[in-house]
Amino acid sequence: DEESIQEWCVKKRITEEHFRDVALKKARESEYCKERFDSKADSHFLKRKNDLDGVVYSLIKKQNVFQARELYLRIVEKESTFEDIAANFTEGAEKITLGRIGPAALGSINPAIREVLRNSKVGETQPPIQIDGYFMILRVEFYTPAKLDDAMRGRMREELFSNWIRSNVTEIRNRLLKSKESNSDLREKL
Repeated sequence: DEESIQEWCVKKRITEEHFRDVALKKARESEYCKERFDSKADSHFLKRKNDLDGVVYSLIKKQNVFQARELYLRIVEKESTFEDIAANFTEGAEKITLGRIGPAALGSINPAIREVLRNSKVGETQPPIQIDGYFMILRVEFYTPAKLDDAMRGRMREELFSNWIRSNVTEIRNRLLKSKESNSDLREKL
């Protein structure tokens, strides 16, 4: 209520105007994004969709290529399950989750792993590939295609807003640098 807001502002030594500015900042920003970038959200989503699609996958990593190949063969020949191998032999934190990773947006995954996952069928175990000093055995568990719902539309507007801010900051910085260089040249001539 109004009285609680006044008491809180006095306690924190801020004005009610400042409190309201801070409290409403996100709402104002969201409204601005909606007004300015809503018309571009669909096309931005389509450009980014491949990176926004989600995946759950399983991973086993070994530093020794021969061990990785042996484990891969044990899985494809059904001598052991992927989960058992991951729990007992993987050399990463995925040991805790029996090798399972995700859901994760494809765009946030290591590019080499992402490429293998994009070209894999669900449930198909891939032979070891070398990435960052490890030999990794991968398997896609399932895909979750990104959808342009209200939450995603809001995210796309926020991305467009951030891109717009970044672009403007870069342009202003470049103008200032150019102006500084021009002033330096002018001083040298004098």
